[in-house]
Order: sequence, then structure tokens, then C-alpha cells
Amino acid sequence: LSNILQFQSDFKNAEQIVLTKNYRSAKEILDLAYTFIQKNNPNRLEATLSDVLSKNLVAKIAQDAPKIEHIHAETLTQEGHAVVEKIANLVQEKVPFSEIAILVRANASAETFIQAFDRAGIPYQFTALKGLYRLPVILDIIAYLRVVKNPFDSPSLYRILSHPEFGLKSKDLAYVMHETKKKGRALIEIIEASHELTNLSQDGMDLCRNFVELITSLRESARRLPISELFVRIFQETGIAAFIRTKPEIEQQEQFRYLKQFFDRLKQFEQVHVDKTLSHFLELFDKELDSGDEGSLQTDPEAGLDQVRIMTIHSSKGLEFEHVFIANLVDKRFPSIQRKDPIPLPDELIRESLPEGDHHLEEERRLMYVAMTRAKRGLYFTSAEDYGGARKKKLSRFIHELEINESDPKSIEVIESSKQHTRNEIDKVHIEIPDSFSFTQLAAFSTCPLQYKFAHILNVPVFGRYQMSFGKTMHNTLQALFEKIKDEGYENVPISLVKELYNTKWIDEWYENDTQREQYREKGLASLSDYLDEIVNKKPKPLYLEQGFKLKIGDISIRGRIDRIDELDDGVEIIDYKTGKPKTAKEMRKEEKRQLMIYQMAANECFDKPLKVNRLTYHYLEDHSRVSFLGTEEDLFSLREDIINTVSEIQKKEFPPNPGFMCQYCDFKDICEFRK
Repeated sequence: LSNILQFQSDFKNAEQIVLTKNYRSAKEILDLAYTFIQKNNPNRLEATLSDVLSKNLVAKIAQDAPKIEHIHAETLTQEGHAVVEKIANLVQEKVPFSEIAILVRANASAETFIQAFDRAGIPYQFTALKGLYRLPVILDIIAYLRVVKNPFDSPSLYRILSHPEFGLKSKDLAYVMHETKKKGRALIEIIEASHELTNLSQDGMDLCRNFVELITSLRESARRLPISELFVRIFQETGIAAFIRTKPEIEQQEQFRYLKQFFDRLKQFEQVHVDKTLSHFLELFDKELDSGDEGSLQTDPEAGLDQVRIMTIHSSKGLEFEHVFIANLVDKRFPSIQRKDPIPLPDELIRESLPEGDHHLEEERRLMYVAMTRAKRGLYFTSAEDYGGARKKKLSRFIHELEINESDPKSIEVIESSKQHTRNEIDKVHIEIPDSFSFTQLAAFSTCPLQYKFAHILNVPVFGRYQMSFGKTMHNTLQALFEKIKDEGYENVPISLVKELYNTKWIDEWYENDTQREQYREKGLASLSDYLDEIVNKKPKPLYLEQGFKLKIGDISIRGRIDRIDELDDGVEIIDYKTGKPKTAKEMRKEEKRQLMIYQMAANECFDKPLKVNRLTYHYLEDHSRVSFLGTEEDLFSLREDIINTVSEIQKKEFPPNPGFMCQYCDFKDICEFRK
């Protein structure tokens, strides 16, 4: 507060803009929170500048009267049961699990609700503050990365060898560790010489031999692959992916989501560092850990999971939910007990003016205010009398400060839950279908629903393909080239410009070796050189480049991006680049044409002024051949019907396998027990 007031003193002419319009919570919730936080006066900015500043939030969304309740139980266990009962009622009212949050003051307080939800069959996600890098599945990946870099990293190697699924059996592991200590050698040396260990089981010898071969192969890959590609190899080839597939459905989704977050972290590293190697990454990663960074653990409401969120109030900042439960509102739990600083700072060394009153209590009120304002239309305060101690707990002073009028059930209902809760049969809905779809997603589901689930629900990390890297390079180069042409015309597009753009846009990922990489680099440049001669002669008129759209078909949203739309004398031509093997019109299947027919519908319906499409064209960049066609009204009607039917099947949340010829090309064949 004093920093903010000092800013006012230093910059007297600074413009003040007060943000008081609230598009989240019901008026009653905002008013209750505002009344409560004023207990911190006079140590609030508003109280200090009351003549010019009001922080009373104004609800801008009209809602029915919200539910504001105090749920009080006899014991801590019954507090959890009472919350389960309330959630069961909300679910019957069609409230998704993902729109419900349990907010606790400390991580330890979550255990009661975790146990209650396990018994009741309520899907949940517990977002602890410990961070991404401390999760077991991420620690497994990191252990492999460290051993690949340095096989003599015995702690990391021990974590791998002691893994319950793909590690040594306990008897073999104890024997190996005994030999390591007895012979005074590194653990990796004992594993490499496992054939000399007379008391090691045959399974143990086989595992050690296979492990040494795998690490040797991964070390060779690490010399030439960027860290993200090495990560996918480890994920696929070590057994981690197969192990996750043995877990319950809800746990699979959670584990794959964490892996995707770590994979994204690796990609971010590659985007900002020229040296993309394992060694460089671990060097910087260790500095992150030394600084106390444990990895941000994202809570994504659109992550595909319909689960109740259990989290600390600190973790909830910035989030919002339809219904929020603030738990354990009893003395010494919330507000919590103030902890003394290990090395207190003398007041004489503090330059700013110190606030009067109880600083810790005021911080706890601010935290309570944060918790209350996460709720849109349901706010529930929970408490109990017995938390296992010798004495009954007093209600939190915050309950009294909220001025809950127990005799006025119209505004706040007080629920006494004294009965033992019996398990509610609540439908488990673990998968939340996305709001919009791409042609690629629809095609994946049509080919194999289980493939769709792996790719677009679970987001399982997969090996990339050099063909995709090459295709993106060509697309991005052509986009940059035509943007230059749109701005400056065809007068100044020398081959040197194309080479410069091509080198800038080159994506150096997933190629199997340097020879293959250079072959494709030369192939792409030759193709662009040939195409440059053609476009300078024909001078196409690009209207739109990489134009995104969202097409509505009933309640369904189809999203996509059109490579290029050219102006013709009597309409437009939609062009999609292909870097694969060229096809003729006779070779092209009906399904392949449908991507461009979706673009045709988007051109008619998603632009401010509908575009008259006269031609749909696949342009094959290998030899610059083209296949052109146009969807008829009958074609477009049939496509709409098929999209509606496909999305209807997806919304059933059933993803049966469809094994067959295409299994050999599937990214997930190594973790799918149904593959042929």
C-alpha cells in the first residue's frame, strides 16, 4: 500500500483509471465481498483516497439471485460429506464438475475433500503449489534426460531402475545396489556388467542389457536432436507412454496433460536458444531449480477434463467458477496463524510508512476477498466443530465479519449437516468435448475414434514428422513472399529475396539425419525458384493469405485457416498448398476434397461480404501441378450432414478403436493394444 501511495506522491499528474465493471460475479456476491474487505480500513487505498476513488465493483451481467450459504458440520469428515451432497445437487441441476471449485487455505486441508470425492466417485483435480517439475511423471522424464546426458548420475539412474513398472524387481534392485557399494563402482558400471552378477535373475539381466542399449541409442540421438525430439523418443521408447496407458481413464488424461505442459516448456526453450541440445537445456534448467522455480502448473478450464478443481486460494487467482466452496472457516485455519520471519527486518530500516493494525490479519482478509470473488453465482462457506483436537473449533472470525444473518434464509441459508453421507451415484463425465473442431480432427475421428482421443483429447506427445516441418517451411515462405508482393508489387521479387525468406522460415525439426535435411532444403529452394518464374509471369492477385475462420453449422463451430484466396475476373479461387506426392483429379478421393469444400462454405458465410468461389485448387509444390474443382450444392449439403453426424458421435464421448490398414501410419501405434 505504501508503495502505491508513494507512487501517487512521485507522479502527481499520473492519470487514474479505476476498473470497477465486473463481468463475472452476481451483485450479491460482489456486495458481500466489498462489505467484508472494508474491515481492513484504514489500510486500504480506497480509504486513503476516498474522495477520488471507489473500489466497489459493479456487476454488469444480470443473474438470478445467487446461492450464498454457510455449510456447518459436526466433524471435519462430515464437512467433506456435506460438500459432496451439495455438489451432487448442483450436478443434478446440470452444473458441470469443471465449474465447481474447492478453495483451501493450505495444501494439507485438501485431503478431506480428496477422500470424500474418491468415495463418492466425483472426478476431481487437485492443483497443489508444488509445481510441474515435482510431479512423478515429470521427474521420471527428467531422470532419463539426466542419465542420457551423464550415465554416471546415479540418483537419476536409481529412480529409473526402481520404477514400479519398468524398473528392476525389488530383490534384483537390492542386489545391484549391494554390489555397487561392495565393489565401490558407479551404478551404471554395475548395470553394464550385469552379465557378471551371478545372483541377478534372468529378467534382471535382460532388463539391464536392454536398458544399456537404449541409453546408448538415446545418447547418440542427443548429439544431433533438439531437446523436444529427444523428449518424445524417451516418452515413447522407455515404457513411460505404455505405463500411463495402464492407469485409470481420469489419471491418463491428467498425466498426458502434464507431459504436454513439459513438452511445451521444451519448445519454448528451443524458440529462444540457438543451442537446442540436451546439455544446454539441463544447464539452464538446473539454474531454474536453483532459483526456486518449480515450474508453473497450468490449470486450463478447457483442458478437456470435467472435474471439480481443488486448489489453494493462492492458486485460484485469475480463475473463475460458477460455484466456489471456501473450506475450513474455523479459528487458526483461516485466518491462519501468523508465522514470524526467521530474520525479522527492524522497523528502523523500513523507509516506507508502516500500516497500523494487524498486518497479517489484513493480508488474510485480502486472500478471503480473492476467494469470494472467484464465484459467479454460488458461494459456500464450510466449517465444522471437530477437527480432531481436544477442543471444539470456534468459527472463523471471517464468518462473523461477513455478518451472516442466520435468521434471514432469503439471503443466506445455514445448513446443519449431521448425518453421515452415503455414496451418491453421480455420473462420471471425465471428458469435455471441445467447442470447435478442425477438418483434421473430424478426419481423425472418422479414421479411428481412438486415434482422435489420443491426439485431441489426451494430447499425447508424438514424434513429429520431417514432412510436417518441410510443409510448414514452404507455407510460411510463400505467405511471406505474397505479403511482400501485396505490399510492393511484382517489380522487385528477385530470387535472392526468396532465398532470404526461405532461410528465415526454415524449420529444422524431426529430420532423421543431416543428409535428409539438406536434400529437403535443396528440394524446397528449387521448387520456390521455379514457382517464382511462374508467379512473376502470371501475376496472381492474392486477396487473403493464411486467413483464419470459424464456420457455424448449427451449434457446431468449424475452425480453419485458408492458405490463399486469389481474386479472379468473376469471383475468387481458393488455393491450398500440398508438399506431398502430386495427385491427378482421378486419384483424388472424395474425402480429400472436403477440406476445400469447407473453405468454400467459409468463403460464402464467414466474410463481411460473401465471396463468390469459382474454383477450389490443390497446388502441389513438388511439380506445381494442380487439381481444381468446385463443390456443388448437393456436395455441400452432404458435407454439412456428415459433419453434424460426426460431431454427434464425438459428443457421445465414446472412442472405440477402428484397427486396420491405417494402423501402420498411426502416431500412437506403439501405445495402442488394438493396432493391426
